[in-house]
Amino acid sequence: MAAIEEGEELQSTDEAILEELRDQRLEYVALVANRRGLNLSYTRERCRVLDRRGLIERTTDEVTYRLTSKGENYLEGVAERNDASVPGPASIHD
Repeated sequence: MAAIEEGEELQSTDEAILEELRDQRLEYVALVANRRGLNLSYTRERCRVLDRRGLIERTTDEVTYRLTSKGENYLEGVAERNDASVPGPASIHD
């Protein structure tokens, strides 16, 4: 898990929510929870945390969210760290 602000780390559920919103662009919390197999109440709670941190934003009174540029930057950093941890062909033979 990666640090996002003041030493606080995001949870794997947070990353799943961010990834779902990147894929869907704009979505209801219940559909995010359903698609990712997450508890709805917990997903709502984590969305509020992600919203406060600026990684997602509430878009309507019906509580839909979308990924912000800060959230996209976070996911890009996770992907870069994951890519760096997978050995390339040259590393396998060393």
